Amino acid sequence: MANGYFQLVTGERSTRLRIVPPTDGGSQVDVKEIMTYLKQRNISYDVSVLNMVAANANDTEKIFEINKITCMKERESYTSVMTPDRMSFIVRFYPESIGTPENGEKMTENEFLNDLRQHDIKYGIDTDAISAFFKERQYCTDITAAQGSSPKQGTDAYIEYKFDTDGRVRPTLLPDGSVDFFHLNIIQICGKGQVLAVLHPEDMGEAGEDIKGTLIRPGEVKKMALSFGKNVFISDDKMCLMSAVDGHVSIQSGSVEVSDVLSIKDVGVETGNIDYEGNIEIEGNVETGYTVSATGDINIKGVVGGATLISGGSVLIARGMNGMGKGTITAAGNVVCKFLENASVDAGGYVSSESIIQSTVTAASEINVDGKRGFISGGTVNAGLSISAKTLGSNMGTMTLVEVGADPNRKKELIDVQKSLVEDKKQVETLEPVLLTYKQKMASGAKPSPAQMERVHMLAQAYVQCKKDLEGKQKRLSELQEKMKQNTGAFVAVKDCAYPGVRIVIGEVSMSIKKENQFCRFISDGGDVRISSY
Repeated sequence: MANGYFQLVTGERSTRLRIVPPTDGGSQVDVKEIMTYLKQRNISYDVSVLNMVAANANDTEKIFEINKITCMKERESYTSVMTPDRMSFIVRFYPESIGTPENGEKMTENEFLNDLRQHDIKYGIDTDAISAFFKERQYCTDITAAQGSSPKQGTDAYIEYKFDTDGRVRPTLLPDGSVDFFHLNIIQICGKGQVLAVLHPEDMGEAGEDIKGTLIRPGEVKKMALSFGKNVFISDDKMCLMSAVDGHVSIQSGSVEVSDVLSIKDVGVETGNIDYEGNIEIEGNVETGYTVSATGDINIKGVVGGATLISGGSVLIARGMNGMGKGTITAAGNVVCKFLENASVDAGGYVSSESIIQSTVTAASEINVDGKRGFISGGTVNAGLSISAKTLGSNMGTMTLVEVGADPNRKKELIDVQKSLVEDKKQVETLEPVLLTYKQKMASGAKPSPAQMERVHMLAQAYVQCKKDLEGKQKRLSELQEKMKQNTGAFVAVKDCAYPGVRIVIGEVSMSIKKENQFCRFISDGGDVRISSY
């Protein structure tokens, strides 16, 4: 593709223009461009002739007379434009004149390059484009002789947090479309060594340069650094933050921190259920229907309603639990609370409270009910070693079961094993006659079908497994029964009064209290429960 162009033709009695048409879709000769060229050289012309030239600038080269004056020869020349931002220097070449007395001179490549230097153009000179023109000239065509480089804008530094920093409560959407307000996912759990944040450093960008050689600097970018607090350490390259402990991560005053103690104001609709790897401290209350689970201790300074507490350590409730028949506490360690009412408690250590009312409480070691009130009334309390209280039952004859001398969990296992043994024995007794019948038939020459043989095989396998399970459970039953006999020192101590309606169980022996007993201790003596002085 080549643009059309014009060329001055000089003569002794006239001046003419040679019009060369474009090729391969190039641009037509522009009359205005011709007029500008002639004015710059003080060459007269007839506008009507130039318009005729434009109208007839078709696919055929033509020469038109524009005046009757002899003009001087013209050298090959160019016009130039420097963009306002000094990023581009664009040139447009025009051919030398031809005719008499002689043709005009051509410009050399070195001459043009010297011109660029005269224009103080130092950067981005396109020598390839310039050389291409001087090898194969294309006139009336824009050529970018020099092009500056734009600056490459950098990017701000930013921190990629590997945990949710939003902090907004997000109820869980259930499959049926309803919303679960108990599981709000507000705690950001993290493990020791877990990456918490990654710094992506700033990119300063690259400077540009205009054709005059002036540097163009990119815009300023924002720098950042990782900020961290307790239980967090930074990598050697200062690019990553990691947790030093198991706990939960949060941002406090712009710094990433990890705590192995979760502090919460209240547990309820604002928090949902809490499930935490570590210790939990609750400043206020736990509302009915919610669950608090921790691998460590749970310390509650308020009141607990009909909630569920699960602790891998101990549970401390400063103001007690009103379970409303559905509140439960399960602790691997101890349970200490102001009061327990209509609650269920299972402690792997001891239980300490000022009162227990209509509750089911089990403790592997001791249950101590002391303090200002110090009574156990209603329900069932069970401890492996001892139970101590000021008052057992009430003057209203409230039915109360007090049991010591057997690990509650061990006793529960004993009951479960006994039930399972009965079921296994029934299954063995059912399978034995069936298998015997098949054995007798085959001994008499009967040939069972493949389906029958498969069934016999399955029954035989079940029988063998049942017998094996039965033997193992019988052994475990004996072990448990033997251990149950070992807690001979178990006792129930009453500092004030034990009322009728209370049943005392120590190991395998029991006593129902028929009259008030004060300042006494209940112990096992042979096959009986004996009352001794406190």
